[in-house]
Amino acid sequence: MKGTYWDKPHNIILEYLTTTGVVGLLAYLGIFVAAFYILIKNKKNSANFHEFPLIFALLISYFVQNLFIFDTISAYLMFFLILAFIDSYSNNSITNNIVTNSNNSKTNNISTKQKFVLGTLLAISLIPVYYNYQIFKGANYEYWGANYFLNQLNESSLISFSRALATPTPYIDDIRKNFANTVKQAYQQGIIYHNLPDLQDKLADQLRLTIKRHPQGFLNYINLAEFENIFYKFNPDYLKEAELLSLKALELSPKRQQTFYVLGKTKLLEGDITGAYKAFEEAVNASPDSAEPHFYFSLMAYGLGDSKKGAAELAEAERLGRGPQKIEEFVSLGNFVGDLEHNYKKAIEYYKIALKMVNGEISGGSSVRRQEILLKLAIAYYFDKNYEQSRQAFLELKKIIDFKSLPIYPDLKPVLQELGINY
Repeated sequence: MKGTYWDKPHNIILEYLTTTGVVGLLAYLGIFVAAFYILIKNKKNSANFHEFPLIFALLISYFVQNLFIFDTISAYLMFFLILAFIDSYSNNSITNNIVTNSNNSKTNNISTKQKFVLGTLLAISLIPVYYNYQIFKGANYEYWGANYFLNQLNESSLISFSRALATPTPYIDDIRKNFANTVKQAYQQGIIYHNLPDLQDKLADQLRLTIKRHPQGFLNYINLAEFENIFYKFNPDYLKEAELLSLKALELSPKRQQTFYVLGKTKLLEGDITGAYKAFEEAVNASPDSAEPHFYFSLMAYGLGDSKKGAAELAEAERLGRGPQKIEEFVSLGNFVGDLEHNYKKAIEYYKIALKMVNGEISGGSSVRRQEILLKLAIAYYFDKNYEQSRQAFLELKKIIDFKSLPIYPDLKPVLQELGINY
């Protein structure tokens, strides 16, 4: 099916039926049939008859639990340990048969033909061993790539992810996406991987290979579009390509909330406020119970001067659990509620939170942003007629900037005079 998320169902019967068909399901059920058969066949001959009710109960409870939840590695390992224990009951008879057959054979010598067959079978058995080892190796490198990143060891993370990418494994597409998402997440957090311009270009090509391998998967187009929205400053063609990718994703799977959300971001970065507004409106309509689209739609509405719609969408986003989170979001909302609604008390709240956040930053741009936010806060205090707080904010600003150098100085001059601030 196009555009469908696949996940493990909470029912083992459905899982085997959908992933392996009737034959696979019967093979799975055959494991339990064989286990019960061995138990029943050997219980009368066993000195440990008291163990059988417990083993029966374990098998039945394991099977029943898998009708409601998906399997985990711990339960899976215990299942095979129980099967091995059950198999041990029949080992004695099998061993006796092997010994009897060996004693009755005319010769213990293995012929050349038999050696060839055994050698061939051994060689063939090594093929799946090799590929399983490659899968393990790729997954191990991928794990350490993410682990090193979480422990702020970026160079080691890059090396591990690169090794995972170079490992022949059927899960190469997942490695590509995880590598790209980690680098994208790092960049959003202000953590820069070594040689990022070349690295992000390489990862974009890797995501394009995933699209080429799976052209009907709408999510592959969205992954690349999201990646290009983040790294558009490195390539002027990224935003144009991201828009085309989102449109292709909508063609494959219409009315996907996530796709409209990504397209809206692209439009916003392109400066197309009207296009972004329409995209976020579609995202809200596609998934009314998702908080994120409501929040960004509120910013779009405010940006177009529709304060009533902006306030309504913001209230809905906050009801669903998504209020402003980033410095820029607090500042933008402060601007909107102050300029459009003249709600200066609310604007002051937003600016104060943004100022507190920027004071906690450790980056080169923090001082500039702090000046900008402090200036907005001082002006908001003034319009809210809280003149003493406004005066204190302007006096703090006076220590770090020259008011005459500001573009808004002509409008600011009478305010400074009224507050009795020498400049």
